[in-house]
Amino acid sequence: LAESEGGMQYLKTFDLDRNDWEQGKIHKSVMLEISKLPDGTGHRIYMDNLFTSTKLLSDIRKKGHFAAGTVQAGRGMLALLNKLK
Repeated sequence: LAESEGGMQYLKTFDLDRNDWEQGKIHKSVMLEISKLPDGTGHRIYMDNLFTSTKLLSDIRKKGHFAAGTVQAGRGMLALLNKLK
């Protein structure tokens, strides 16, 4: 997980794996880090495909931040993109 705003960068690594995603631990771990940022400040968060899910992106956006990341099949992204067409 990486964040960049106003020239400052922050990098957070997590000791998690695919089994943790299935148990919801990844979402909780990322949102715990996001909760340390002031709401509505528009931080930009970048993540790899282990973290990215429609729920996580939506929850980050609700906090007033932006997020982007690569996507794995089966995380709901394809259905969401088809719905937005």
